[in-house]
Amino acid sequence: MGGQEVFDQVLYIAPNYRWWKGGISSVIIEYKKSIKYFHFFPSTTSSNIVITAISFLPLLLLFAGKLLITPKLKVIHIHGASKGSFYRKYIFYLIAKKIFGRKVVYHIHGAGYHLFYQNASPIIKNRVSRMINGSDALVVLSEWWRDYFQSHFDPKLIEIIPNMVDEPTPVEKASQVNSKVNLLFLGRIGDRKGIFDLIDVIISNKNFFKEYCKLFVGGDGEVDKLNHLIDQYEIQDIVSYIGFIGGYQKAEIVANSDIYVLPSYNEGLPISILESMAYAKPIISTKVGGIPEVVIENRNGLLIEPGDKDALFKSIQKLVRSREERLRFGEESFKIVEANYFPNPVIEKLKGLYRKIL
Repeated sequence: MGGQEVFDQVLYIAPNYRWWKGGISSVIIEYKKSIKYFHFFPSTTSSNIVITAISFLPLLLLFAGKLLITPKLKVIHIHGASKGSFYRKYIFYLIAKKIFGRKVVYHIHGAGYHLFYQNASPIIKNRVSRMINGSDALVVLSEWWRDYFQSHFDPKLIEIIPNMVDEPTPVEKASQVNSKVNLLFLGRIGDRKGIFDLIDVIISNKNFFKEYCKLFVGGDGEVDKLNHLIDQYEIQDIVSYIGFIGGYQKAEIVANSDIYVLPSYNEGLPISILESMAYAKPIISTKVGGIPEVVIENRNGLLIEPGDKDALFKSIQKLVRSREERLRFGEESFKIVEANYFPNPVIEKLKGLYRKIL
């Protein structure tokens, strides 16, 4: 990938992608694979809150030292979310911008950032505004988020740069042992992602799912609650928890699914949806965040309001009963992600952004 010299002037700040699970880490991993001159500094040293707190000051000193001895790093690209992530990244911002005078890109991923700001104290709201308005560029994931930040803040420059996903890994398709349709959910197991709404729909319509569907659930979070519901309502033959998966195992499970389902309440732009689209899967999801910009109603998926379990069931029924529609939607999913979310188009947008602010 030519013309990447501009990246040699950029330092990425994010949770350590080597052990941190989540959407930001997935994005950083894709950056690392696609950027020849890739410079990275971790914003946390552990997922343990105590270790993070103890090690934070030494980490900041190391960061300051890195900027001091590496003058070529002119752009500090901070990837962040809300709550604790904001507080940590704000300190990195102050060091980079106010002490060393570097250009700062603030790249916001948090699905609940608007709620975090809405419920924050006046002091925290002031800090959020300072960071957003003081950064040389604000990066958001979708038009919805651009409109939100433009209406609530005064950023110097705001750019939409979507999350990047890799091209699909060739995998061996499993032999079809029955006629059941495989549903897939990947993500944090908890209320925000809507997984328990999906489980409620299965419990309420057990006969339909038992005859036609199998749901595979991957992720971490409230695993005990999920397994308890599976046991309590005896849906082990319908719902299978497969743990937190990655790499080739994830490629296999996505490739062998038929429908991807993510009934979230809040989102930025879910990597899991883009990954499923890369494998030509139809999507059932909700009208939140950037999702309606990649899942287009009756083109590559179906969209519902968050919490509408009746609509969720009807959407599943519709796609389960029409293999032709599943294939048509899947083909459209691949076209959308290929044009906008594979490495080449995203890398070009990053290069354009850095050239604007340097």
